[in-house]
Amino acid sequence: MNKERWLNEPLWTLDECAQLCCGHDPDESRGVDGKDDEQIEKLYVAIKKVKETINRAVRAETLECIEKSGVSKGDRVFDADKLFKPKVVTAWASKRYDDFPFKPEDFASLFSGEDEDGMPKLLSIAINAWQRVWVDKELGDKPLAKTIIPWLDEEFGLSDEELKAGSRKAQAIDMIIRPDNKKQGAVITK
Repeated sequence: MNKERWLNEPLWTLDECAQLCCGHDPDESRGVDGKDDEQIEKLYVAIKKVKETINRAVRAETLECIEKSGVSKGDRVFDADKLFKPKVVTAWASKRYDDFPFKPEDFASLFSGEDEDGMPKLLSIAINAWQRVWVDKELGDKPLAKTIIPWLDEEFGLSDEELKAGSRKAQAIDMIIRPDNKKQGAVITK
């Protein structure tokens, strides 16, 4: 399993979450790789049970998800209407599933020092934030008017406890990623 790939994904689908909870790499086929029919059936049953548990946790508001807008009835039937933040799923799943491959501290290491390519972590965060805010429009089509600093602090764990207005790191990233033709900050949607 390519753990680095899954740690760096901005969002996971319900199916990916369930497979990871079962210790299965979502990038690998469920039906091949030397598994017999009985093993394949056990994996399908386990994934289905985990999906049910995740859906219950979402309904009970013990697991936060992002509801996709404009989904079809088919998307709802096939559980393609929800997305999950890896950090949130990890905090929840690592306490419940022994085969889940990640621990909350895995995310802390993403934001310290340098990444595996020698790129400073804050630069990696800035690039990721720019992609999500201005390219993927994760915070809306016209993210203007309010600051993205609290979002950066929450999303990437940048907050300086002593600063009430947001961390200096988040302020700097906000300034760097904001296009020249946009007002300071972006709308925060929760």
